[in-house]
Amino acid sequence: MAAFAVVLNNKQLQQLVLSILEKVRTNRNKAEVVNLVQCLSLISKSIGSKLAPFLQEIIPLIQMKMKDLDREKSTELDNELSEACMNTI
Repeated sequence: MAAFAVVLNNKQLQQLVLSILEKVRTNRNKAEVVNLVQCLSLISKSIGSKLAPFLQEIIPLIQMKMKDLDREKSTELDNELSEACMNTI
């Protein structure tokens, strides 16, 4: 996905990022959310500043996902999600 994002025009990139963000917002399956957040991280590394217009949506969503984690119940999946969020930021 990240290599694909490099060749997208601005409209296509917007559709891709907004689609991923919507799936992160609505998905209840933590494993899928981890994959989506990791995807955002890889896209960020690949396209750099082209992702800047979406930061106002990405950062609060990532923060929300991290705040939703239960600190008392540290599961492997929660740890993976936390790591993916930190890498994305």
